[in-house]
Amino acid sequence: MDIFKLISPVVRCSYCGKGTYNDKYLCENCQSDLEKLKRNVSIEGTLVKGHIIYEYNGIVKDLIIRYKYNQQRYLGKYFAKLMHDFINDIPVDFDVIIPVPSHWKRKFERGFNQTEIIAKELGDLSGITYDNKILKRIDNSKALKRLNRTERENELENSFVAYGNESYKTALLLDDIYTTGTTINYCGKVLYEIGFDQVVFLSLSGNY
Repeated sequence: MDIFKLISPVVRCSYCGKGTYNDKYLCENCQSDLEKLKRNVSIEGTLVKGHIIYEYNGIVKDLIIRYKYNQQRYLGKYFAKLMHDFINDIPVDFDVIIPVPSHWKRKFERGFNQTEIIAKELGDLSGITYDNKILKRIDNSKALKRLNRTERENELENSFVAYGNESYKTALLLDDIYTTGTTINYCGKVLYEIGFDQVVFLSLSGNY
C-alpha cells in the first residue's frame, strides 16, 4: 500500500470527484484529458494577436460552464494557474493584465465577472499589475454566443471605452472563451487609441 495515501488527506478532483491524494485540482485521468485539448497555434487576428490555450470542448467546456453558471468560483484560481504556466513562454514583458469587461447589469445578474477573477488571480501569481478600471463596457448587448461574426460586430460597435494610464504600454488582455475575435478586436482598438503600444490577448479556450 502507498504510504503517501495513508498520511495524506484525500483531495477530490474538481471534475470527476475522485480522490487525487495531492494538491492538484484534477486527478491524473482528468489532467490527461485536459492535456489532449491543448492548442499550440497563435492567432494573428485583424488587430490584436494572441493565444488560445485549449479547445472549448470536453472537460474544458464543462469546467468553464461549472465556473460561470454553477457558482464554482474556486475554479478561477485553477484557470489562472493554467494561464500562468502559459504566459511564461510569451516573450513579452507585460505592464498590466486587463480582463475583458462585462456590463454592470450582466455582472449583477451573475454575481461576478468570471474573467476579472481569473485576471486578478493571474496578477497575484505573476506579479503583473491587474487593472479592471482601464477598460469598461458601456453597452449591455445581448448574448453573443449564437451570433455570427457580422452580427457580433454590429452588436459590439461602440460597446467599449478605455481610460488612459500613461504608466501602462503593454497589455495582456484576458478572456475565458475566444470565438470570432470580435470582442477582443474592439477592446484592443480602444486600448490602442489611448496610447498602448502593444496588446496581446490570452484566452483560456476557444474553437476559432
